[in-house]
Amino acid sequence: MEAIYQCLKRFSINIRNIVKRGYVSLAGDDSGPYNLTQISYSVPDKTANAEVINPYGLYSNLPNGIQVLFFAVNNDEENRACIGYSQDDRFKNLKEGEVLIGNPQTQAYVKFDADGNIEIQSAAEINIKASGEINIDAGDINIENGTINVTGDAELNANNVNVNATKVNLGSGGARIARLGDQVTVGASTGTITSAGTNTSI
Repeated sequence: MEAIYQCLKRFSINIRNIVKRGYVSLAGDDSGPYNLTQISYSVPDKTANAEVINPYGLYSNLPNGIQVLFFAVNNDEENRACIGYSQDDRFKNLKEGEVLIGNPQTQAYVKFDADGNIEIQSAAEINIKASGEINIDAGDINIENGTINVTGDAELNANNVNVNATKVNLGSGGARIARLGDQVTVGASTGTITSAGTNTSI
C-alpha cells in the first residue's frame, strides 16, 4: 500500500506541474520560425521563453502583461508552451452563441452576432487588398458620411442611375454644360437660358 501511495503522490505532483498560470514578461518579435515569447510563472517568478500556441488560422503576438496558461509538455519544464488570454479587458456581454475576434487594446473587432449579422468595428482604417477582383453580391449597399474617392477608371453598368444631390461637379476634363438660368453666348449674342425641356435623365 505504501508503494501505491508514493506512486499516486508522485503522479499528483507531476499533474500539478504540467499546467501553471503566468504572464508575458517580454513580448516576442514574431519573426522567427517559432512564435516565442518570454513568460514569468510560479512563485517566486521564473522567467523563460515559451512557444505561443494559437488555433489554426488565428495568429497573435501576445503583449506584455497578458495572462497565459503555461504547459510543461511531457512534464518537461524545458519544453514550454503557452496560451494567452485576457480577462480584464476582454470583449464582454456576448449573447449565447456569439463569436467575436478582436484586439482588446484597440477595440477593433469582427463580431458574428446571434442574429446572423457580421459587424466590423475599427477606430482606425480598414484596408482590403486583393490581387484579383472583389465581388459583392448583395441587396442594397448603404454608405453614410465621408467622401467616396475612386482612383483610376470607373465603369457603371446600370439600367437607371438616380442622383439626388444639391450640386454635381463634373470636373474640368470635358466640355461645359449649360443649365436653366445659365448665361450663354451663341455667336456674337449673349443671353440667359430661360426655359428647359422636361427630360430629367440623360
